[in-house]
Amino acid sequence: VNASITQTVLVRRAAQRRLDRWVEQLAALSRQDRAYQNIPLAHERRILGKKLRYALAAFFPEAPPELGLALKRWQACLGVLHDSLLHCELARRWADERQLSAEQTGLLLGWEAGRAAFARKQAPKLEGEVIRLYRQWRQ
Repeated sequence: VNASITQTVLVRRAAQRRLDRWVEQLAALSRQDRAYQNIPLAHERRILGKKLRYALAAFFPEAPPELGLALKRWQACLGVLHDSLLHCELARRWADERQLSAEQTGLLLGWEAGRAAFARKQAPKLEGEVIRLYRQWRQ
């Protein structure tokens, strides 16, 4: 029984160090691209968010629920950003292939571009909330 408890403590410590490292990586990526203009960096941040969320749930169920919710909201926002930018690119290609008018192309792109702009505006706030809640929990 003592060996099992010791092993659990060691695993949780290792998980905690990993979580701390991921949050610092996230903060560094945030400093590099505050406005979410760099799509590969935004994708990397989204992956870090997934890792954080699932590791917290697996190893630290006692973590504050608002941290998990903040991670979930931020991930959803990054998903909208990624999908909207992808849809814009696909719409441009489709419009070129179909030789759509400027008005038709604008309608296709306008909706997705608006969603991407909204997500870009929200993502830094949500990311900041995740980092703040995590650091607050770790104190």
